[in-house]
Amino acid sequence: MRQGCAATLGMAVLLTAQPAFAQRITGSLVGTVRDPSGAVLPGVTVALRGEKIVGTQNSITNESGFYRFVGLPPGSYEMSFQLSGFGALRREAIRVSLGATTEIDAELAISERAEEVTVVGDTPVVDTQTNGVSTNFDKDWVRRPPSPASASST
Repeated sequence: MRQGCAATLGMAVLLTAQPAFAQRITGSLVGTVRDPSGAVLPGVTVALRGEKIVGTQNSITNESGFYRFVGLPPGSYEMSFQLSGFGALRREAIRVSLGATTEIDAELAISERAEEVTVVGDTPVVDTQTNGVSTNFDKDWVRRPPSPASASST
C-alpha cells in the first residue's frame, strides 16, 4: 500500500511539472571568458545583438570570468568580447533555442598593439643667480595706471 501511494504521488508530480516546463518562452546564453593560458578574465565587456532584441545588451564578466544573458527570445545572435590589453573577439550566428541554455565560452588573445604616451612639458626659466623681483607692464596698464584711491578701496 505504501509503495502504491508513493508511485501515485510520483506520477502526479511528473504530470504537473511537464506543463510548467512547456510555458518557458525564452532561452539563455552563458559562458566563461579565458586568456590563452586558461586563466579566467574578469571585467570583460560582453555585448549581445540580435533581431529579436532592441539595441545591444551588455554584461561584464565576474571574478570567475562568467557572464550570463537570460530571458532571450529564440533566434540568432551576435556577440562581441572586449577587454583592454586583449584583442576583441566576435561570434556570429549563435542560436538561442526555446527553453534552453546555450553555453558559449571565449578565449581572448593578448593584444599585440602597444601604445606609447609621451608627455612633453616646458619647465619655467628660473634665474638662480639673483633674487630680484620684476614685473612687466603692458600698454593698457601704462595708459590707465591704478590710482591710490582705487587701490585702498579693494
